[in-house]
Amino acid sequence: GFCKRVQPRVEALARRFAKTTSLSIFKFDATKNDVDHPYVNIDGYPDIMLFPRDDKLHPVPFDHTPEEQCVGDERPSWCSDDEHETFIRFATDFFMQHNSLKFV
Repeated sequence: GFCKRVQPRVEALARRFAKTTSLSIFKFDATKNDVDHPYVNIDGYPDIMLFPRDDKLHPVPFDHTPEEQCVGDERPSWCSDDEHETFIRFATDFFMQHNSLKFV
C-alpha cells in the first residue's frame, strides 16, 4: 500500500543525509510503541514529521506526497520527473525552511 510506496523514499532520504550530523532520520513503529508526546497525534500511516533541533516540543508535519504540487505551469523548483528525486529535493527544501540543516 501507501506505506510501502513511501518507505523507499524515506530510505533514499536517509542515505542522502547520512553524513549530515545536524539531522537524524529514523523509522518509528507507532503500532508497536507508545507515543508519549503532548503534540504528536498520529492520524494515519505513514505519518512523517520533523522535530526541529531547537524546538522538540513542536513537531512540524511533513508532506510525503510533494509530487501532487508538481502539476501545471508554476511548478516549484524542487520538482523533478523522478518521484524519488522530487521527494528528496522537497525534503531538502523543507529542512532548510525549518532551519534543521547546517550544511546540505
